[in-house]
Amino acid sequence: MPRINVKQGELAHWLQLIAAERDTGLAPDAVPSNVREGLILLSCVTESEQGRLMVTEKGRLSLRMAGPDAIHLS
Repeated sequence: MPRINVKQGELAHWLQLIAAERDTGLAPDAVPSNVREGLILLSCVTESEQGRLMVTEKGRLSLRMAGPDAIHLS
């Protein structure tokens, strides 16, 4: 798998911003290219027919798992 060159927490930050634009999606040029490519590679976002970034089911799951109320068993 290719290495994604981002800072810790950067993917989660941008995924939250894209998710906030739930109905319209976010313009791809609003997201840094390395982050956009990483989120697409991880299947957390996809480009809609209108060319906007939309969160996928996997992306929504990632957001729920990152939440403070997520249950993590150790």
